[in-house]
This record gives sequence, structure tokens and C-alpha cells, in this order.
Amino acid sequence: MVIKISVRSGGLYKGSKVVQTPCFIGRSKDVNLTISHPSVSRKHCELYEDEAGQLYLRDNSSLNGTLLRGEFVEGPVPVQVGDEFVIGELQLRIEPPTAIDSETAVQGTEIVERMSDLVTAVQASPVVSNNDGELGLAAE
Repeated sequence: MVIKISVRSGGLYKGSKVVQTPCFIGRSKDVNLTISHPSVSRKHCELYEDEAGQLYLRDNSSLNGTLLRGEFVEGPVPVQVGDEFVIGELQLRIEPPTAIDSETAVQGTEIVERMSDLVTAVQASPVVSNNDGELGLAAE
């Protein structure tokens, strides 16, 4: 499922990102939505869907917890588009992506896969230097 997550702090809009579920949210660079804020744990929470397409929110034993409708999230809880939840000091809202957002998310995934293939190919090829000091791939 493709969704958009909007982030607010103190009522002020800070940004949004289109993500694919399952989506981990946290401070780490290894999550799907990185939020660099001291009140956010490295792998704070997760949004995922079950086989029936129901979206769930789960806290990952974060230090400051995850709140939904003013209650701390304990275990997976069902959520839907339009729901707002709090992690640390930030308010997040689950929104439907626009058609452009969805297309960009799919294209972004395809680009990342192609870039990964390119990096693998480059790593497998010897690098040579010409007389001008420029680096390039060795001819096969």
C-alpha cells in the first residue's frame, strides 16, 4: 500500500513523504522514513498492512512511545487514512497519496533497483585511469 505521511511539529508543517508499506519510521538512516529529532527513537514505529489490506500501527518499544487518539500504542492497532499519531514531540498524519505521488513512489523504487544493479556492475568492473587523471571502467 502506498501512503503519504505528513509531519508537523508544534502545529507547523515540516514535510511529507510518500512511502510503501511496510514502513519503519525513526531516527535511523536504515528506516523508510527518517526523522532526525532527539525525541524520536532509531526505529520508533512501523506501519504495515495485513493480508486483507488493513493498515496497522505498531510501536517498536520506543523510549517516548507512540500515541494514537491520545492513547499509547500497545501492540498493533488498526489505523486508516486521515488518522494522526504522535511520536516523540512530532505529529504525523496518514494521508492518501495523489496520483503523482503514487507514480513517483513506484518510479523511485524502480530507479533505486536500477541504481543498485548499476552499482553492482560497477563494483564488479575494474577501474582504470587515463592519462588525464579521469577514472573510468575498463573495457571488456
